[in-house]
Amino acid sequence: MYSFVSVLCKILEDNVLGAYCDLHMDPHQFFFQQDNDPKHTAKIVKAWFKENDVDPLQMCVSLSPQILRS
Repeated sequence: MYSFVSVLCKILEDNVLGAYCDLHMDPHQFFFQQDNDPKHTAKIVKAWFKENDVDPLQMCVSLSPQILRS
């Protein structure tokens, strides 16, 4: 049985890398944006980004939508 994090890595593989390929985008010219949810910051997910040479854009907590609504 797959863990949620390994499923997330598969989703990233299919959708992020697939989108770069389908849209003829150079992954070195773009950042992948995500929030600081624990599943996004797991070591295996960080390793996936590094192994696939994808630069995730780290969100600052102060820019979180929940804080901006206050």
